[in-house]
Amino acid sequence: MNVSPGDDKGPWNGGAACGGCVRVKAKTPDGWKRVTVRITDRCPDANCGVDLGGAPAADIMGNRVGRYYGEWEFVSCEGVEGVWGDSTSLWVKEGASSFWSIVQVRNPKDMVNSITIYEANAGKSYELEMVVGTENFWTVPPEVLQTENRYRVVVKYRTGMDDEWIVKGSELAVGEANLYLHEHRE
Repeated sequence: MNVSPGDDKGPWNGGAACGGCVRVKAKTPDGWKRVTVRITDRCPDANCGVDLGGAPAADIMGNRVGRYYGEWEFVSCEGVEGVWGDSTSLWVKEGASSFWSIVQVRNPKDMVNSITIYEANAGKSYELEMVVGTENFWTVPPEVLQTENRYRVVVKYRTGMDDEWIVKGSELAVGEANLYLHEHRE
């Protein structure tokens, strides 16, 4: 996941890969096996590639945990059984307030490339900055959090597809709020 051990400059990209999916092909004692998995967190050491856990890992490794030779590529999560669901949401980090908040897209279609917040009726927009190394969390500006104004939150994915939420700014200031896409559309 790195160019040099621990540099965050490879496909991990400082945490941007988190939430995306990869198709993994690994050589096991039983031959080559394939599985598609969602990236949920950072690999525990500076030298590993894709860190597998849960049911998809068991599809490849069975009960033989360890390191396997293989290859992988980014793919869309949409429609992948066991990986994709219909509950895409904006999750607000615990500790959020009207002065500080970061959000994460949960169960995204693919790896998130950018998040932009557009103020309804005012024409003002805010390009959110990813908090590097935090597994795909994005900083929300305080001026958005401190208002009841309506905003369009547009998430752009690696594949070029978008999702769009309609929310009040103050909703992004509520720690552990889970703003489901299907509940925040027009």
